[in-house]
Amino acid sequence: MPGALAVNATSLFASRAALSSVGQRLDHLRTLATTGEDLNYTWQAWTQGYYREDEIDTDAFSPDVGASYGVAEGKTHGFQAGVDKRKVITSKTGKGPKKYVTYGAFMDYTESEADLPHQTASTLKSTGLGGYISTHAGPWHTDLVARYTWDKYKITVGSTSMDTDGYTWSGMARVAYAYDYGTWSLLPQGQLIYQQRDVASATDAFGRNYVFGPANMRLNVPASFEGRVGATLRKAVRLGNRISLAPYVSALFLWEFKGNLTVTTVNNTAIKTDFGGESYLFSAGLPVRVSDALDIYAEASLQTGGPTESHNLNLGVNYRW
Repeated sequence: MPGALAVNATSLFASRAALSSVGQRLDHLRTLATTGEDLNYTWQAWTQGYYREDEIDTDAFSPDVGASYGVAEGKTHGFQAGVDKRKVITSKTGKGPKKYVTYGAFMDYTESEADLPHQTASTLKSTGLGGYISTHAGPWHTDLVARYTWDKYKITVGSTSMDTDGYTWSGMARVAYAYDYGTWSLLPQGQLIYQQRDVASATDAFGRNYVFGPANMRLNVPASFEGRVGATLRKAVRLGNRISLAPYVSALFLWEFKGNLTVTTVNNTAIKTDFGGESYLFSAGLPVRVSDALDIYAEASLQTGGPTESHNLNLGVNYRW
């Protein structure tokens, strides 16, 4: 059933959009730190929204499904809100660079939909909680993010639909090193992003049962394990005494090691989706420190070269005290 296969797409797209949003938040936190380390603050509160569109190539589906259904589309949107605390650590001797450690928590809500021709679709409504820790010591930057979600799926074919639920937990680890050249900075970086989920079996209107993953491994079926390497180029710009801008562009090479799902029907027919392989991510963003207390930021990105082509937009606001 191709509609059931779209479950894989909605789950992947929702988690990727949410983790990308948190990653962008930490990027901007780090970027503005280079122009705002003189600011005396401890706490920050932030919120941001994200929107993503995907075009899914037929290569992502089993050959018989792809031939019948052609290109599919996905749309994802959501919002996040969080609070974090910054700690400044100085060496015992008082010499050398300071170390900045920020740790925080966030919540989010995401809706994702994958549409195939012939009135076939899967929708996901996901509520998540997560936490992160980010460090900045001299040229080194590190991020760790963990996220857990409660997921509700609806699979629709024509006027018939079936519901199921599950959960997803995911995480991200990133390391970057900054080379500073006056007001310019180049940050090579590496990332690992992991997503694992459980989706309960579902039964359609005709009594047919669908198991999302191998029948003997239904729980905690690995859904995504992605590696990223690349670099970000940014420039620090000051406008007066308070306003700072840090426009940047980035290019990353992505390799998805997993990204697959097998749907096994009651008659043991297995239909597969595969979002694995290489792709490329290009981004441009603009964080702005409006005042000592307020930041706004935006980012647009394009992911291409793989089984999906994605367009992303994130907008956020940060307040510190």
